Amino acid sequence: TQDETIRLKEIVLALPPLYRDVFLLSRFGGLTYEEIAARLGVSMKTVERRMAQALVLCAAQIRD
Repeated sequence: TQDETIRLKEIVLALPPLYRDVFLLSRFGGLTYEEIAARLGVSMKTVERRMAQALVLCAAQIRD
């Protein structure tokens, strides 16, 4: 529904910038972790950690 879409957008936009950037580049930008790492100037391991944390934070908000 439209309410769910709005809620998901709010959750993503509320993520801390480091996590939000990785999440958006991956999920909506279609970039691979390798491409995200190159774009952001960080290691692929950092991208993996940030994505994992973004997903944890999103899941916590969805459960609330």
